[in-house]
Amino acid sequence: MLDLIYAVCLVALVAASIADLRKREVPDWLNYSLLMSALGIRLIYSIATGDFSHITDGAAGAILFLAFALLMFYTGQWGGGDSKMIIALGAVLGLNVLDFGNILDSMLVKFFIFSLLAGAVYGAAWSFLLAARNKKRFLLEWNMIGKSRKTRTIKLTLLILLLSILIASVAVQDSFVRIPLLSLGIALSLGSYLWLFVKAVEKSCMLKYVRPKELTEGDWIEKEIRIKGKYICGPKDLGIEEKQIKQLIKLRVRKVLIKVGIPFVPSFLLGFVLAYTLRNIVLFGLF
Repeated sequence: MLDLIYAVCLVALVAASIADLRKREVPDWLNYSLLMSALGIRLIYSIATGDFSHITDGAAGAILFLAFALLMFYTGQWGGGDSKMIIALGAVLGLNVLDFGNILDSMLVKFFIFSLLAGAVYGAAWSFLLAARNKKRFLLEWNMIGKSRKTRTIKLTLLILLLSILIASVAVQDSFVRIPLLSLGIALSLGSYLWLFVKAVEKSCMLKYVRPKELTEGDWIEKEIRIKGKYICGPKDLGIEEKQIKQLIKLRVRKVLIKVGIPFVPSFLLGFVLAYTLRNIVLFGLF
């Protein structure tokens, strides 16, 4: 039963990854088909065997990933396609919430961890590629953001904090305390430059103007649009709706600034392949 679900899932993830890379969106029919297929196969198998844990595990996985998807969507990290796909994957992988002792060894948890790792590497590689392809614009934004008042305030605060950590690490003789303090200082330094890099990439490589006819439902609007003082759409919408697109076309708005995010579904594919390949590995032994 699981092999059948996993095979269907693999095909769906490959198709979704291609669609995400080409069009920056995953068709709803693909997400819903995967969700219904996973739950349908689990239900049929439960009825055939008389063991309804298969369908309850699928429902539990979908509900758990639903909560995570809502968090990522409403904090502006994912679009609707990514969120729907992760819910479907929850139904595919399933989770036996009654088996507390083996939860960390479940496919769902392994997929979650491997997807985060794959997503971090994949996102970093994609961002560096964008920065390299748009070198002049990236360096211009890097310098502009670096010279802004907000960035200078952050740098001054970090400098004071780093000096405090350095003084504390020199004063403390215990290496078990000194090493974590120095590690914290290094992490803060690297984190500040990482933040600057991400903002520069976003401003220089992930914003573009499109005509209203080129918009699709769920696109992230970067700049608020008002016509004669009336609000039409903006960043607070968490993705533009179809009725707003029609309104923009009707009002003959020439162009709209949108944010083009990193296609994230391929990291789900990588996470799934890794989780399946290493499904027999004990997490506590690996991490």
